[in-house]
Amino acid sequence: MRKLFPALALFRRTSSRTTFNIASWHSPHSLTWSWILSIRRHEVRWPKPYAIRNSMGFGAGLGTLLSAYAYKTNHGWTWDICLLWCGIHFTRQSPMWFRDMYWRKVEEEEANTAARRAAGTLQ
Repeated sequence: MRKLFPALALFRRTSSRTTFNIASWHSPHSLTWSWILSIRRHEVRWPKPYAIRNSMGFGAGLGTLLSAYAYKTNHGWTWDICLLWCGIHFTRQSPMWFRDMYWRKVEEEEANTAARRAAGTLQ
């Protein structure tokens, strides 16, 4: 499976003791992951009822005892469903491609060279 889909990771630990990745997508050509589906343990607290709706998203529940929420970012929808202080969480992140980083660096060096040439410090 790993050779067929090298960017797909299934059932991986994270650096957080409370979060475990069920599935994630991380292209070898990107510095960042694209999406993650994870399960995480929340703090056990007294459940407080809430309901929220605004321009970014919506949610309702009893703290993290039983709740659901979703909100929109520049990269897409993020959502979380909590039951008994355990949450299933899905989020997306904008990829940062290596080729984009390379071309950004080339453009930066060209701009620096042009500025030095204009200042007369480039020989």
